[in-house]
Amino acid sequence: MRKWHGSLLGKLPEGLQDIVKLLLNPEPTVRPDPDQLAKVSGAKDHVEFFILSHTEQGPGSC
Repeated sequence: MRKWHGSLLGKLPEGLQDIVKLLLNPEPTVRPDPDQLAKVSGAKDHVEFFILSHTEQGPGSC
């Protein structure tokens, strides 16, 4: 994960980096389940912004 961490993870917003780190943790007991992920502060906002900013339409076009 270090190689991936240094290249792609660094391009994500800081809050989203923390969420991705949790999801990619090699220890299954540390990774959040969907209910826990839904409770992570700002997770939905970060994911929605990231998806919208990487589409043809861009943010605010929905």
